[in-house]
Amino acid sequence: MNMNQAHVYQTVAAFDLGTLPNMPGAKLSRAALNYLEASTVHRSPAGESEYGILPTCNTRLGVADNWDGNLERLAQTRPAATSGVMGASTADAGSWDVTPQLQQWLAGGAGQRVLVMSGDDESMDVKADTMCLSYVFDVELVVEYAMDEEMMDHGM
Repeated sequence: MNMNQAHVYQTVAAFDLGTLPNMPGAKLSRAALNYLEASTVHRSPAGESEYGILPTCNTRLGVADNWDGNLERLAQTRPAATSGVMGASTADAGSWDVTPQLQQWLAGGAGQRVLVMSGDDESMDVKADTMCLSYVFDVELVVEYAMDEEMMDHGM
């Protein structure tokens, strides 16, 4: 590793909320950002690596106001509104409950929205040989609706 540089990784997922179905009388009941984790490696400041079944390095979820697809810089984020997280481990699935975030977005209208998974340390400061790196794939936003009780009372 060249100690004059640091590698910073984020997983950026952009979603067009305009593609969500318009269902009169339906209410958002749950939204989850799901992903699969292929592998994770941890390395101590002394350079000792851990492999195997390890907890994910994706410990933060943020919201970006926009993302232009540029892979050469960080997506600037603020914390996402979540109701919990089930972090993955190697060869396992993880999930962020983003129901409160989706409710906020839908109240503001449709359009492209961006979620960003990242680790605790996104700084460009090299801290010895410390590293935490997770490889994720199959990132998806799952949205579930329920009928509004008032609509159900009217037989709809």
